[in-house]
Amino acid sequence: MATAVITVSLAIGCGARTVAPDRRTVAYASGLDLHAVDWTGANDRVLARGPYARGCCDWGYGHPAFARDPNTVYFATVDHFESVGIDGTHRRTLVSGEFPIAVFPNAAVSPDRLRIAAGIGCRGTQSLRVWSLAALPAGCETGAVVTAAHASIEGNESNDPAWGPGDRIVFQQDRDLYVVDAAGGVARNLTAALTGGDASSAGAAYPAWVPLGAPLP
Repeated sequence: MATAVITVSLAIGCGARTVAPDRRTVAYASGLDLHAVDWTGANDRVLARGPYARGCCDWGYGHPAFARDPNTVYFATVDHFESVGIDGTHRRTLVSGEFPIAVFPNAAVSPDRLRIAAGIGCRGTQSLRVWSLAALPAGCETGAVVTAAHASIEGNESNDPAWGPGDRIVFQQDRDLYVVDAAGGVARNLTAALTGGDASSAGAAYPAWVPLGAPLP
């Protein structure tokens, strides 16, 4: 089915929960912690307990995502993203970036569930990069650069990518949402006409892909 992008101005959520591909588990952020709970509502457990102390502050864990394996959750905190089993075991750091160039490398899994994308700081610059999940853990610079990406003024300063059909990625930077081919290229501003592009305007954040023709809130 064809799909379209929905953009949200002054949104409150940040993709803080996700459902496993086998529909048996929900991973979600709560406070500074990352949780998982069975679809029935039973067996709520902590997978990663915050805070994570870095720089000036104590940070939380969140922005969970699943790939093909329903038993592994991908999640982020400041300057890196990790994976952990839905039972809380086998936790490991997958990619580390430079703090504070990119604050939260919140990651998006590709529709084929084989790749992962994040906005991250490597070697003094911030970019949207893509890694093969099979190749992780790996160095930050091993990710293929999709496009340069600045910090977002809205939405916790992360680029919060959302990977959709046609191998396109929508991400936030400054006060707007942009779309770019995952293979690389120049990102196109989707929301300049909505935000006005000046410092006093509203901002667009937290992009998501929805089926074409679906009723919007």
